[in-house]
Amino acid sequence: MNNIRLFLSDCDGVLTDAGMYYFESGDEAKKFNTRDGMAFKLLKEQNIKIGIITGEKSKIVKNRGKKLKMDYIFMNAKNKVLIIEKLLKQLNLLLVEITILSFSLINL
Repeated sequence: MNNIRLFLSDCDGVLTDAGMYYFESGDEAKKFNTRDGMAFKLLKEQNIKIGIITGEKSKIVKNRGKKLKMDYIFMNAKNKVLIIEKLLKQLNLLLVEITILSFSLINL
């Protein structure tokens, strides 16, 4: 991991169990794993920037990102490749310096 400077993760199916829970009240819930929080903490300790990139726009995701002290939270990301390209340019990074964790190739 010595060359990795940025770690981006999708949310649903990666940071959650892929379930979406809806209640009669209209509220929505997602189940996150606390172990992911430790992984992100360890990445930050290695001076690796971390972020979430998701096609959804959700307060739940935003709150989880804040709790994990994400450097970047990209929501409603319809063109993830374009967002990643812009971020690479902004941070002056090469593609080989980032890791992207996604539930499926369709997400990119």
